[in-house]
Amino acid sequence: MATTTEVLAADFLRARWTPTEAEQALAQELSLAASADGGLDGLAAGGVLAPEVVREAIARRPDTTGRLTQALLAPTRLGGDLDGLLTTLVDRVATGTDPAGRYVEAPGQVPNRPLTVFIGGGITGTPAWWQDWAALQLLIHPKVTVVNPRREHFPAEDRTVSAEQIAWEYHALRAVEGVMFWFPASVGDQPIAMFELGAHAAGTTLAVGAASTYPRRFDVVVQLALVRPELTVHDSLTATVQQALQVFGG
Repeated sequence: MATTTEVLAADFLRARWTPTEAEQALAQELSLAASADGGLDGLAAGGVLAPEVVREAIARRPDTTGRLTQALLAPTRLGGDLDGLLTTLVDRVATGTDPAGRYVEAPGQVPNRPLTVFIGGGITGTPAWWQDWAALQLLIHPKVTVVNPRREHFPAEDRTVSAEQIAWEYHALRAVEGVMFWFPASVGDQPIAMFELGAHAAGTTLAVGAASTYPRRFDVVVQLALVRPELTVHDSLTATVQQALQVFGG
């Protein structure tokens, strides 16, 4: 079952939740607190949402009782990478990021514009939130458009829809300016993503990462070293997104 943060991030990207002014003010306060406490440039530069700081900030704003507050006060912390999803979401709210028009999900129309990035990588057998997190991180660049191949609702048993998805990905990968591939930890090899990486290993602008526990990481590293020796295969999603922003957005 999806956590409060996962649902909120999904709704933010898909324009089902628009933060109120009070929620944006809360997010801005938390970002500044992260900067002051950690000596960093806010949450975007690695600041931390310390629980006591969150509680104090919310207590000072009794008017903030919306969904962002619910996610921040969720009794069960997400742990690991999912804590990063909440931090990234708060930062995007703080900066007033509006995903409208810059987030495309299969089978939507891929726009013909510069700095359009396809989020390639594992879908089957992997957590649904990782593409949302990558999208939120990429959207820090005001001109980047994100293309997400993972449909929110996908009837995998329907061969007609599956064929449509394959065709959509084929054309979308050739319509974008660059592709970010991430191979998360999973029980499977993610063969479709591997096939797509192979098809675009030469000649496509890429940023690539694979979790240290991804079972075919060795193959990704060795194969890419033969075709694109200048590419680094990162071992974290954050580092892969940062590389994508450098390559695609400058």
